[in-house]
Amino acid sequence: MDPVLILAAIPLIVGGAVLISKLRRKERDVLQAALKSNGIDVDGEAGGRHVRGRVRGHERLALEITREGTAYRVVVSGLEVVRTLGISNEDLLGPMRRAMHRGGIETGDASFDREVSVSGSTPLALARLDAETRACARAVFADCTANFVGRAVLANGRLDVRTIGDAGKPFGVERSLHVIVALAARLYPPRPLAQALAQNARQDPLPGVRLANLRLLGREFPDEWATRDARLHACTDGDESVALEGALQLGPHGHDTLRRLVHEASGDDTCLAALAALKDALPAEELLKIFKRARETRHARTAMACVAALAVLPQAAVLPELVPLLIDDLASQEDGLAETAARALGRLGTADTVLPLQEAGERAGGTLRAAARQAVAEIQSRAHGAAPGQVSLSGGGAGQLSLADNAAGRVSLPED
Repeated sequence: MDPVLILAAIPLIVGGAVLISKLRRKERDVLQAALKSNGIDVDGEAGGRHVRGRVRGHERLALEITREGTAYRVVVSGLEVVRTLGISNEDLLGPMRRAMHRGGIETGDASFDREVSVSGSTPLALARLDAETRACARAVFADCTANFVGRAVLANGRLDVRTIGDAGKPFGVERSLHVIVALAARLYPPRPLAQALAQNARQDPLPGVRLANLRLLGREFPDEWATRDARLHACTDGDESVALEGALQLGPHGHDTLRRLVHEASGDDTCLAALAALKDALPAEELLKIFKRARETRHARTAMACVAALAVLPQAAVLPELVPLLIDDLASQEDGLAETAARALGRLGTADTVLPLQEAGERAGGTLRAAARQAVAEIQSRAHGAAPGQVSLSGGGAGQLSLADNAAGRVSLPED
């Protein structure tokens, strides 16, 4: 090469080296400022390509930043307390992975569960992912498109994230480090699982999360004092599904809450579950009140459950309001209610209910006709042997009426 050209190139080479050195110093200064602003103490001399530090107040949390092309790779280690917990961005393959692994872990926060993939130990996941930690996790794993690139992962006690790097614009790095360190700081301290789950069951702002934690407590830590306290607190929860779960877990000690729910709950599912748990604990008068409310609020399944329960209670036969209500319900358009009323009348009705049953059966046909005929047959079986002059059911045709025939001058019904 021409010596003249070499001599001419030396200033350019030197100038380029100086420029690179200045850029690296600037990059180093940016990273140091970003680290310090996020409470990270730098280990040794910071370089532009690789920086190590420790989170102030959490000395076991080690942080490394490495330049990778146009991005920085940030790795936080020292999270052994959650080493069996995995968290990552949800992506297009997320639904497939959940299907292959039978759904993964759901926290009860529907929005979070759609955006963030959680795996590993379910008790650990629910215990650690309280409302504040979920907010930090969403900032890293879901709301990260502005500052992060690629896939963020928490696995084996290490948080691995790639953030956009620009030595001339430190604020993106600072913001990224802020949310990364905030999440690591939330995950770092150990928390006893039962106590953490109980706290979430009491305090989380989302009913779905409170319910998920309460159910897990009952399954994994049924005999812990924290679980008992959480159950008692749940009985006063404003969400009826949480209150129901607390009462069901308490068994007989939860009956007062179950009674409140069958009278006040807004949905059939809660009423039905409470009724099933109470079984024979409700007297006929109380079941009648619940039945009347269910009719008014058009909770057909609850109404049918009440009717089925009343039909087997001997004391229900003396409730003057019940049979007229059941006769009215023979004309109900609610799916299954008319048939349920007919079956109940077969147990509770008298000869006076035969004609309404026959008329309803002939009018509607189908399953109601079959239920009405069966009800009439049951009433007939009880009515045989009526005294002279009393209404009885004829033996020749199921469901037909006749008058006893040994009282002269009495009216009798003609035979067909």
